[in-house]
Order: sequence, then C-alpha cells, then structure tokens
Amino acid sequence: MKDLGMRAKTFLDPLLQQEASELIQVISQKIDADGIWQVDTLDLSVSTLNISWAFMSGSRLSLDNPKLVEAVKGNEQVLDAIGMKNKYTALPFLKHWFPKWSGHVDHMRAFTHLQDILKEMVNDMKQDAPSENFIQNFLSEIENSNEDNKHKFNGW
Repeated sequence: MKDLGMRAKTFLDPLLQQEASELIQVISQKIDADGIWQVDTLDLSVSTLNISWAFMSGSRLSLDNPKLVEAVKGNEQVLDAIGMKNKYTALPFLKHWFPKWSGHVDHMRAFTHLQDILKEMVNDMKQDAPSENFIQNFLSEIENSNEDNKHKFNGW
C-alpha cells in the first residue's frame, strides 16, 4: 500500500472520518424519543464493509449504495448457510451424498450470488475509482502474469 502512496494520514484518515460521519448520521436518525438507538446490525455491517472497500479500492461508497447493501446481505446469507445449523460443518462428506439436505446447495447459491455482486463492484470500480489502488494493481498482476503463474491468483 505504501508503494501506491496510500499512507494512513494522507489516504485512510479522510476516508475513515467520512465513514464515521456518515455512520453517525445514520445512527442519529434511528434514535427514538427516549434517546435509545434502535440497533440495526446491517448499518454497522455496511459501514465495516465500506471501510474495507475503501482501503482496497481507494474510494468509498455511500452507505445506502444498493450494491454495498446487497453485498452485506449476501455475506449474511453465506454465513447463515455455513453456520452451525449446517450439517456438513461437522460431517463434510454429507455435502457430496446429500447436497440439498446438508445445505450445500443453499451455501453455494449464496456464495455464487455474493461473488457475482463483488465482481460487479470490482468492474464498476475499474471505471470510477482512482487509477492507483490495491485492487487494480492485483488485477494488473493477474493480466500480466504468464499462463504458468495464473494459478497463483484467483483470476476471473
């Protein structure tokens, strides 16, 4: 990240301050008459993902960005599918014998959906984000690597 000029003071601090400010606005809108915040974990999850996204892409998204919200919900679906209720968490071979019953089909559907959302976000970022960022450098490495080294990356 230092090679990209993304030092904390010059790069991350303004993004984190903007994120905190927007999250405080969202929270303040959800405080009831008694001064109690009606906690919505989605708000916190969206903000957390947005900080990670900003770190990787060089720009942040609005907290009400539909793709960002959908990515968080997709991640929750994946976590639900692979949670403790999932039978193949304890007995992995079940996913091969009984894919529907074990929840493997739901897990893969949720994972594929999340992966599609993230691919779309990366493609949008390629057009809109600053030219020098972690994601674009990683994608450039994939494109510039020869066929023998493709296995080192998770190229799309």
